[in-house]
Amino acid sequence: MLEELQLPNIFYVSSNGIIKKLDIEIPISGISAYLSERGEIILEGFMAARHNINNFDVIFEDKNGWKISGKNFSIFNESVTINAGQAAGSLNAAFKAKGLRLIAERGKILNEDDVNIYNIITDIEFSSEIKIKEFKERGIKFTPNELESLLLIKSNITQVPRGVGYFCVADKFGNFDNKWKNYLDVLLSILRFAASSFINSPVIYINNLKGGEHIEVTPYMEYDSCGSSIFYLGYPGTISDLINSTFKQFVTMRQILDLDKLLMYYIMMKNTRFVDNAYLLGCVFMEGLKYSFAKNLKNISYDASTHKFIKSDGKTKYSFKELIDELYHEYDITHGSTNFIRFRNEVIHEGAISSIPFIDILSQKQDLEITIEHLLLNILNYKGLYWDKPSRQWVEYRSIVT
Repeated sequence: MLEELQLPNIFYVSSNGIIKKLDIEIPISGISAYLSERGEIILEGFMAARHNINNFDVIFEDKNGWKISGKNFSIFNESVTINAGQAAGSLNAAFKAKGLRLIAERGKILNEDDVNIYNIITDIEFSSEIKIKEFKERGIKFTPNELESLLLIKSNITQVPRGVGYFCVADKFGNFDNKWKNYLDVLLSILRFAASSFINSPVIYINNLKGGEHIEVTPYMEYDSCGSSIFYLGYPGTISDLINSTFKQFVTMRQILDLDKLLMYYIMMKNTRFVDNAYLLGCVFMEGLKYSFAKNLKNISYDASTHKFIKSDGKTKYSFKELIDELYHEYDITHGSTNFIRFRNEVIHEGAISSIPFIDILSQKQDLEITIEHLLLNILNYKGLYWDKPSRQWVEYRSIVT
C-alpha cells in the first residue's frame, strides 16, 4: 500500500572504496558522499597523491549497509599534506569530486516485487488540492488513465535542498524502467514549463515490503531564474488542470516536435536579462519548431545541403515565412508575430537589433514571447487559467483568440 515518503539518510560514509576508470582501479579511504546545499553530488576522500584521474566511477559500501555506485565523477579540489621525512611515494591526498549520478541499494528488489516509487521535485510553487487517505500532507490526483494511480504530495523534504514535494505511485518494480521513468520525465518537463524555470527532480527512492531499497541521486540543473510563469501556480487546480489537459498530448508530440529542446529555449528566453539575447533564443525556438513541424509532422522533403524544405514539385523551396504561416495555421495562431523573421537576421549578423528603438525591441520581444506561449499551449491542448499579458488578468485560456 502506498504510504507517505520516509526518505532514508542520503549522506553516505565508508572507510574504504575503489575508484574505477576503464581497467584501472584505485583504492580510496575516508569516504563521504552526499547532496550539497547547492544541489551537487559531492564525493570526498583520500587517495594516493600520485594519481591524476577524472571522469571516473566509484564503488563502496556505506557503514549502514548501502551499496553505493557513483557515476562520472571529476576531482575539483585536491590537497597533499607532506610531513617531514615522509617518502614521496607514500603521500596521500585529500580530494573532493563532483559526479553525475549516485545510486544506493540496500536489500533486494526484484522486477516482480510490489514497490512504492517516490520522485522528489524542487523549486516550483504549487497549491495542494485534496486530503488523501493515509497521508498527513495534502496532494493532487490526476485524471489521465496513465496517471490515475499517481499522487503529487506537497511536502518540505529537509534532506533535499529546496524540495517542495514528491510524486509517488505503487507498482511493480519492473515498471519503473519500463514506464515510470519516462512518465516522470514528461511530468518534470511539464512542470518546468509551468514554472518557466529549470526545476529539478534530484532524488528517486523506491522500497518494497521486504526492506529492499533503491535510491538514485542526480545533481541540480542551476539557472538564474527571473522569468514569470503564465500559470496561476498558487491557485488550487492549476497543476492538475495543466497535467490533465496536456500530458497525453505531450507524450504524443514529445519526439515529433522535440518538445524538451523547445522548452529549454523557452525557459532560457524567459530567464535571460539581456533583451537581444532573449530575442535570439526566441528566434532559435521558432527555427527549431519550424524544422520539426515541417520534417516530422508534415513530412516535407528537406535538402540538407541548402538547409531548405522543398515543395511538392521537387524544385521550389519554401521560404521561412511560408513555413511559419503553415505552422500558425496548423495551431490556430491568427495574431502570431512575424516581425521576428526580419529582426532575427539583425541579431545573428549584427549582434543586436539596431533598426528600431529599445522600447520597440521590448515590445517585439513580448510579441514573440506571447506567440511562443500560444503555440506551446495550443500544441499541448491546454485547458485552464492563463495570464493574458495584453489584458493583464487571469483568464480561461480557451476564451482568448490567439
